[in-house]
Amino acid sequence: MPPSDFHDQHGGDRFPPPSTPRKVAGGIRLQARGRQPVGATWWARRWLASLEALGIGERLERGRDYARGGQVVTLDVDVSGVVSARVQGTRQAPYEARIEAQPFTQLEWLGMADAFAAQANFRAQLLAGVMPDDAEAIFARAGLRLFPTAEEDLRFSCTCADWANPCRHVAAACYLVGEAFDRDPFLLLLLRGIEAPLLLELLAARDVVRGDGIETEAHSGAPGADAPLPPADAIDAAAFWSGACAEERPLLDLAPPPADAPLVRALGPVPFWRGLDVFEPRMRALHGRQRGDAFVLAVALGLDPQ
Repeated sequence: MPPSDFHDQHGGDRFPPPSTPRKVAGGIRLQARGRQPVGATWWARRWLASLEALGIGERLERGRDYARGGQVVTLDVDVSGVVSARVQGTRQAPYEARIEAQPFTQLEWLGMADAFAAQANFRAQLLAGVMPDDAEAIFARAGLRLFPTAEEDLRFSCTCADWANPCRHVAAACYLVGEAFDRDPFLLLLLRGIEAPLLLELLAARDVVRGDGIETEAHSGAPGADAPLPPADAIDAAAFWSGACAEERPLLDLAPPPADAPLVRALGPVPFWRGLDVFEPRMRALHGRQRGDAFVLAVALGLDPQ
């Protein structure tokens, strides 16, 4: 299917007869299952809502099953504003699907860096994996669209012979990209033409000019920032270099953490996850088994697990 507008090339909403795609081993899968909505963050939901507002909601739905079933073999987003995906359909070779966005120019991004730097904590929120609530409004004030709101904002293409545009292969990529935005909002900015390191460098440079910047722990009054070092004569060099312990400490600390699998919970959904199960429940179960195995090992070694 060559690049075209958002309307079906052959008129109407006629779809080819349904067929069963070839199964893929280790394909990329949506983490949202069943009736769960795709997108846990406002910017991921806004991406999908923007596509639906362009009148392609029904066609997008056709790709959801492909995305849930792991039919996407590879998916990449590059700074030129192109999403490239290889999607397994009914034929032996995967189809080549593309989503082409309109990247902003270098001059436009310099202006946006100025606008971002004027907002309190904008850089800190991005570093924390959060797209600031007012991001879309900041782009709008500069005359730019962060999300696709017009037909010319996106172009879809695929090597399949589907009559609809976007086809189910492109639609599957749309869903997976939207879910990936949850984990990494920088991907949304990458689609508009700027890489995360460059944007952060531009913002940091503007902070320096304004005399701002992120406080270091030593100057922030954080607990322990001004804690004195122990005197030199309190350190036993011989014990240190021989590996001797100054005091008896349990080798393993198996006390339950305040929250179940906190590191796994902090990671959240993993973009472009290829497992058959949802990432977080699987990792939490694995974490629990590892704690149990560690306890058994400690007892077998005669240790006193805490």
